[in-house]
Amino acid sequence: MTSRLLLGLLAAGALTAAPLLDPNLTEFPSSSLVDFGARLDSPGGFLTVDERGRFVWPDGRRARFWGINVAAESVFQPPERIDTCIARIREAGFNLVRLHHIDDRERGILAGDGPGVEFDPARLRLLDYWVDRLGAAGISIYLDLLDYRWFDTGRLGRAAKPYAVFDPELIARQQEYARALLREHRNAFNGRAYADDPAIVLLELFDENGLFIRRADWPNLLEPYRSDLTARWNRYLLQRYGSSEGLAAAWARSGVAQPLPAGQLCEEGTVPL
Repeated sequence: MTSRLLLGLLAAGALTAAPLLDPNLTEFPSSSLVDFGARLDSPGGFLTVDERGRFVWPDGRRARFWGINVAAESVFQPPERIDTCIARIREAGFNLVRLHHIDDRERGILAGDGPGVEFDPARLRLLDYWVDRLGAAGISIYLDLLDYRWFDTGRLGRAAKPYAVFDPELIARQQEYARALLREHRNAFNGRAYADDPAIVLLELFDENGLFIRRADWPNLLEPYRSDLTARWNRYLLQRYGSSEGLAAAWARSGVAQPLPAGQLCEEGTVPL
């Protein structure tokens, strides 16, 4: 098409709604007129860490990632839409996709309300498809484990924050889920366990969770979790400092004005969180 003809069509309004001129008119617009997919390096094996703590591939090349989230309902789309999304992601030059918010019982791969691990077969198959096709496209995968899961009655809230970080039973439940998903399950499209798939390079144990990012919640923790954590805390202090006197001396050296107020003794489990 000559520039004169193109200008003529524009003047006539013939192309004003064409995706050629406005890619956003398409459902999955290209991010650029340039296809950056050809610049992606094939991972070529499992991601490792060198002696300096840097991500490297088996051949010694540094691994660097530029990634994007695909979350919740966006994961569970028909295969043809997934194919289109992966093509656009690759064209944009992304070499990492984070599959996020997949563990909801109503909108994710989990099914049933019991304490065990039961997967929704159809949704798990769609997750398998993402993993298989991303790997085939040379795109690495960052997989979340605990994002949206509600444990039993749900009184602990979504993802049991921050209880899932320290409670032994909740940790065991997370380990059970991880074993079922990463080791016992086989990808419906390539036959590999997720744990054996080099395309999966990163795992996130839990999303936006932790004791220290929720420090203000400690006084309001539900029972029996608050008492259990307090007991663990006092056992740790006793093991580290040997006695309440040793604890008070160490904290005083750190500049704490009143290290242990009256009645707070780690031997008796009364040092608060």
